[in-house]
Amino acid sequence: MSPREIAAAIRRHWPDVVITVTHRDFFALGMFNIADHRIVGLAVLDTVRDAANRWIFTDLTDLTDFTGPDGDALEPWSGVRFTGASGFAQPTHAVDITDHLNAGIPSLRAHRAYPASISRATPKPATCSAARRWRMRVSSAADRLAPSSSSACPRT
Repeated sequence: MSPREIAAAIRRHWPDVVITVTHRDFFALGMFNIADHRIVGLAVLDTVRDAANRWIFTDLTDLTDFTGPDGDALEPWSGVRFTGASGFAQPTHAVDITDHLNAGIPSLRAHRAYPASISRATPKPATCSAARRWRMRVSSAADRLAPSSSSACPRT
């Protein structure tokens, strides 16, 4: 997805919040971030700003292939109040996903081709123990949000 397409999506949907992946060199677990994650993360951060600028992506304000739900041109949108990125090594925010963890683990397990292609040295997501290690290592704020009595991943 190009920055122009990201800007078109922002101008079309008028979000208050935009979430992306980290553009930093390292993930929270100390693993080196891969190039496509860094590029996409940075492109989203830049494009949130650029989508609000009338002088960038000027073709989106003309009737082109990119139009809003009403068929009108995509005017600049400056209503994004918060842009967040997942996977920072030093996170500042956390969201309690306890109620959704049981649905997420089978989803990760269903993607057999991706984990199979990853080096054996890379930790494989999809277990409660991995989720617990992630929560403990990422930040104490996340630990406060995810109670130890979680039925999704009980502590052992």
